[in-house]
Amino acid sequence: MRHLASFAALAVTALVTGCADDALPGATTPGEVRSSAARITTSPDPADLAAVVRATNTFALDLHRTVASGTGNTVVSPYSVTSALGMALAGARTTTASQMRAALRLPATLADDRVHLALNALDRALVADTTQPTSRESPRPARLSVANSLWAQQGWTFQTPWLDTLASQYGVGVRTVDFTTAPDAARLAINGWVSERTNARIVDLLAPGSITADTVFALVNAVHFSAGWRRSFDPARTTTDAFTTAAGTSVRVPTMHSQGRLAYGDGEGYQAVSLAYQGTGLTMLVVAPTAGTFAAFERSLDAARLDAIASSLSDHMVTFAMPKFSFRTSVGLVDALRTLGMTDAFTAGSADFSGIDGTRRIFLSRAVHQGFIAVDENGTEAAAATALIGEAVSLPPPATLTLDRPFLFAIRGANGALLFVGRVTDPSAS
Repeated sequence: MRHLASFAALAVTALVTGCADDALPGATTPGEVRSSAARITTSPDPADLAAVVRATNTFALDLHRTVASGTGNTVVSPYSVTSALGMALAGARTTTASQMRAALRLPATLADDRVHLALNALDRALVADTTQPTSRESPRPARLSVANSLWAQQGWTFQTPWLDTLASQYGVGVRTVDFTTAPDAARLAINGWVSERTNARIVDLLAPGSITADTVFALVNAVHFSAGWRRSFDPARTTTDAFTTAAGTSVRVPTMHSQGRLAYGDGEGYQAVSLAYQGTGLTMLVVAPTAGTFAAFERSLDAARLDAIASSLSDHMVTFAMPKFSFRTSVGLVDALRTLGMTDAFTAGSADFSGIDGTRRIFLSRAVHQGFIAVDENGTEAAAATALIGEAVSLPPPATLTLDRPFLFAIRGANGALLFVGRVTDPSAS
């Protein structure tokens, strides 16, 4: 049996105990103002939840293909990106909203309020699910934390329904900062919040200059995951072995080895295995395309095929080898989301986020994401964060008009009908 020498997909397939920032109704933190709307705890229609899961899985693989370039490693958290975009979607209107929904692969029949309710249910499930106790074989417990936040320019007026949706569906209050006169201090505060909630794995999400005096808000999501394997690899069996890279070169890397019962399957062009984490049903799905076919396989992999691969696995005795790895990805999401169909949101004058502040001045100037993953004999640690930066189109400069020359006038009805029209060429004449 061949060893699995590369992987095409990592899939977290169950939910584990964790904590969500500001998850409790009415909870506040210093500098935060919270809507009076309590976090909704009712469950959505199961069909709605299933539809949103299908959509987010499709978005996940589409996003992966869009941001994965060249032959380098890539790790992103589509769930983090979806959460941030969901908060922005709550304030989007007209074409901007429809483009965002299309980019997120949401079905047209699912109204926005049902989308938010389903995303809320997913988030609460991540927080509330229980884990199995640790064992002697794997003493490291599973832990997942998910946090959302809104950082807003002090004095800026936001629409109450939008703030209510953020509070009731995403557990978010408002942290007021002064982007106008202290943009870098606000940037560092956001980065500090992200670092704290990702166990210092994502420390510089926002680069210098990414927050400016024109920034109105930042919507931020942070995810941190840590779990031990249900059956750890024996470090004594880790050896330095050859690995053929996507570029076709050979490198020698520390490689973990095990032999035992695993969920395994193979099909046309691939082998796959599922590795269980200590905790309720959490797994890493690893898919290794046949040598030389990685790029084509990755391009063709969609959510339905990934589900089919996962469903086809069965209990086998497997001799298994997997390299240890640790890396991070930093990516700007604007081009990727434009490619997926979300264009108006990033265009000043075209974006319609009137549900956020009642005007069409706001647009998204930046969308950034960082991901981190480390896999060793004991388990996995992964973290990610996403930030959407909203700016406002500057108001036109002050103007002066003195009617000291001939002018036209029109008296118009509310529907635009012209009741009177005329001109004044000499106001002294009667």
